[in-house]
Parts: sequence; structure tokens; C-alpha cells
Amino acid sequence: MVFTHAQIPNLEGKVALVTGGGNGIGFETALSLALNGAHVIITARSDTRAVEALAQLNAALESNRSQRKSSLGKIEALTMNNEDLNSVKKFAHLFLARSDIETLDILVLNAGIFLPPFKLLDGIESQFMVNHLAHYYLARLLLPKLQATEKLRPVRLVIVSSDAAEFHPDTKIDFTKIADPNLGKMYCYYRSKLGNVLLSRGLNARISSGSRIYVNSLHPGHVATNIGSGMQLGTILTTIATTLVRILQISGKDGALASLYLATSPEVETNNIRNKFFFPYGVERLLKDRECVSDSAVEECWAWCETAIERIVGVEAFNLN
Repeated sequence: MVFTHAQIPNLEGKVALVTGGGNGIGFETALSLALNGAHVIITARSDTRAVEALAQLNAALESNRSQRKSSLGKIEALTMNNEDLNSVKKFAHLFLARSDIETLDILVLNAGIFLPPFKLLDGIESQFMVNHLAHYYLARLLLPKLQATEKLRPVRLVIVSSDAAEFHPDTKIDFTKIADPNLGKMYCYYRSKLGNVLLSRGLNARISSGSRIYVNSLHPGHVATNIGSGMQLGTILTTIATTLVRILQISGKDGALASLYLATSPEVETNNIRNKFFFPYGVERLLKDRECVSDSAVEECWAWCETAIERIVGVEAFNLN
């Protein structure tokens, strides 16, 4: 089974939120959702980038207007910096306070960085903060909105991970080394993408089996985007790996298809697809049964994230009142 853009159903009346929707597969995901009628909100890391991304998306939306049978949706771009958990909380507060946004039908946790120079953000290696912890926090803050929406209609929560999660050692994440500069940037990337898988599993463990919130994660493919624009090639192994990735790259439009399948396909509800991992074009991939993705690993990661967020944001981190 290969999912295509032509199979995306009419999304009029639905609200979608895509983090990092200003470039790469996030851009293509947001554009496709809007082309099929959804009201799409994207996040960008700064006010300047939000303005730029919105202009680019609206231009792409208009250029496709004549080809659409259904009404086009609209796109907004708001600021949320995944490097700053207080920015995540501020965004969630403003989003949930919007009286004109009654539902949240689709949440795509997409923003990410790849092999940047080593940096600590509030004592946490930057890839783990940006790729995982900020998304964990956002998902936790928006979960009540998703639960309210499911009372009206089914909801999709899509987490963009990577096959890199499978390259993490079999052992659980060692959180005592979350700030260790000696682990290597590629290892840190593997760890952050494993975190995405653990988030999917943790959310599913906390959502009843009869829930209409469908949470899944995915590998988008090795996509030709600028996610690695800040990467530093240090070791020979890293250089070889990134060179191979570039050779095998697919387009951003194709890279968005796994996200779009999980976000829109009626098959997700028909086949009760939840807590699964998908590859490009909507193909399910079974992850190996390893200690690092065990139930105890999921719970340890969840507990660590809760503690880290409260340390950084404060004891009221999960209170938006």
C-alpha cells in the first residue's frame, strides 16, 4: 500500500497544528493539510521566521488554488521556540485561549534539528531538548484540548521520529548522561528520536483503548530538507553517514506522506491504527522488541521528562490557568 497526496480526504472544518511547519516536511505537511481545507497553525522558532514562513505557505497555497476541487483552508504562523520550554508554555497558553479555535483535530510534532554543534539548553543536550522534550511538553499541555475534541470526532496525534531510533543501543536511555559532551552528536540524535517513540508509547499507555485519539510515530524517510543546516561533521563515521543520507534522499513532498497518512487517512480509524511506527508512503514498520523501548523504559522517560520540565519551568509548569 502506497499513500499519495490524492488520497487525502476533505479536511474542511478541522484544525491542525504542525510544529516546525515553515520548512522541509513540516512545510509540505502544513501545505497539504491546508490545500484540503484544514485550518492550519504552524510554529516557527522566531517572529521573523513565522512571518517568512507564512508568506511562503500562502504563496504556495495560492499557486495551487486552481487545481483544487474543495475549498482551501487557511494558514497561520505563530512563534514557539523548541529550545525554550517557557516559549512552549507561552504558545500553549495563547493557543488554548483562542475562542475562535474550538477543536484540535490534528497535532503533528514535527520540528527538529540534526547534528548541530554541541550545546546545552537548561542543562540538556540540544537535540534531546528540541526534538523530544519540547514536544513532550507541548503534547502534555494540549492533551486536554485533544480529549475535548475527541468527544466530537476522532483526533490524530502524529510524532515525527526517525529510523535513527533503531540505532540507539538496546539499553534504556541513561539520563545521567543527558548533558555529556563526549557521547557524539549522532548518538545524541539517535537518543532524541528514541525519545519520540517513547512519547508515542507513553501517550498510548495513558489513553484508553476505546479513545478516539490515535497516536502514532514515524520515520519520514531521508528527506532533502535543511534540518541539518547547523550540523558539524566531526568524525569520519558521521561524514560517511551524512553523505549516504544525501545520496538516498527523497523530496520534502514525499517525506511528508507518512505524516499525512497518519494525520488524515480514514484507514487509521478503520483499522484502529495506534501506537504504531510507520515508514514513507504510509507503510507500517515493526520496531524490534528491545529494552530501550520496553514499558519500563517508557515510564522512566516519562518520569524524567516531568521532573526536568518542572525544574526548568517551575512547579506550575503544567498549570495554564
